[in-house]
Amino acid sequence: MSDLLGYIRSMMQSIAVTQKDVLTIDEAAIYTGLSKTYLYKLTASRKIPCWKPFGKMLYFKRSELDAWMLQHPIKTDEQLEAEALQRMYSANESRTNAIKQAR
Repeated sequence: MSDLLGYIRSMMQSIAVTQKDVLTIDEAAIYTGLSKTYLYKLTASRKIPCWKPFGKMLYFKRSELDAWMLQHPIKTDEQLEAEALQRMYSANESRTNAIKQAR
């Protein structure tokens, strides 16, 4: 029974975090799935955006956390192929234009 109660509390906490725009370090850890220790390391090395209005407590804007978590996308094979085709087309078009201008 206590396990179920703990699970329900955890779920309610997670839901509450998604409703807030500004998060504490504890809420940011829940939201990102990162440990508080790692978040502190990231803030100390200025690798994650945060706010420290009173000199002690750290706050995080949820929208900035979203942007930070999505900053290094891994492209699919289809996206990489499309980019390669686009580059080949652009390079071919540039060469064709250069030849036309040289005449």
